[in-house]
Amino acid sequence: MGTVLAAAALLVITMAIIVGVWATGWMGARQRAQLAADTAALAAVSARIEGLDPCAAASRLATRNGAALVSCDVLGDARDIVATVSVRADLTPQVPRAPRSLTARASAGTSQ
Repeated sequence: MGTVLAAAALLVITMAIIVGVWATGWMGARQRAQLAADTAALAAVSARIEGLDPCAAASRLATRNGAALVSCDVLGDARDIVATVSVRADLTPQVPRAPRSLTARASAGTSQ
């Protein structure tokens, strides 16, 4: 009976460690996605102020941050920009049917 309890306790501890590692990886991917969205939106506004293509600047910076620009919306009188990016989440261990990418959105503008 003691061996069975020890095996069950070891299984519970192992599962807790695996879930903790997976959750930490997920949070890291989420932070990378938000950082990429924030910097892409800021780069777009900066480019717009300089008279350059804001969405091209957002795309370049998103790529440098390991993300893909999903959308770039220039709002109002071209003063506000909303950038949406996607980041691939390579989590270990692989969880069936878990999302493989995360999307984040950020806005920046000269009127803010």
